[in-house]
Amino acid sequence: DYPTIQDAVSCASRGHRVLVAPGHYAERVRVSDEVVIEGARGGAVILHGLRVVLEHWIAPRTAAVLKNVVVDCPERDGVPCVVQGPGARLVLVDAEIRSRAHASGVVARDGARLRMVRCTVRDCRESGVFVHGAATTAGLDDCVFSGNRASGLSVHEGASVDAASCEFLENKECGVHASRATARLQNCVARGNYLNATFETHGGAVATETCDLDARARPTQAPAPTRGGKCAFMTPRSETR
Repeated sequence: DYPTIQDAVSCASRGHRVLVAPGHYAERVRVSDEVVIEGARGGAVILHGLRVVLEHWIAPRTAAVLKNVVVDCPERDGVPCVVQGPGARLVLVDAEIRSRAHASGVVARDGARLRMVRCTVRDCRESGVFVHGAATTAGLDDCVFSGNRASGLSVHEGASVDAASCEFLENKECGVHASRATARLQNCVARGNYLNATFETHGGAVATETCDLDARARPTQAPAPTRGGKCAFMTPRSETR
């Protein structure tokens, strides 16, 4: 047994699993090897203010799995989950991400790889998931992105995302936004988003196949104020700095 999640992760060897007992935890975790952080069955594992950070300059080809947990970040914290740099890989399975901080819920950038399966990302004060940079990729399966103050999914500057059987619901801007990047949606649903189901800027592309996308959920209602007065669809500073 270890007193903190970070202590257990630091002692874990490549491929080991860190099993987290049900309860509430408040800490940040920096991952430098391939480990699985999994919430134990039998009760909720709620991580308050957890920030999982994977960076390629800490350990090349770093990978981590975060499974069966709820990540709830308070206003004072930054992005709950960050994966950045070539070879860095983050996998989220059966996780719920929500954040009151001025940031997106999950950020992948600088050539990293993100995978999400059966996850919910909701009520974030920027986009739910933000993917940025050439060679950065993300695969999303059976996920729900709802109630985020920007878009459910925002893809920028050469990044590429494949989403299958996902739902983008009642986000304050768009379901999916692509700017100089590509998003491919298959069997996805977008409903109740304030502006559009999908939005393309600066040569970005959103390709859809057998999707149910409403054109505009609220044609007579202006979107709620977002991001402290910054223009809609502006790349969030918190994710790119």
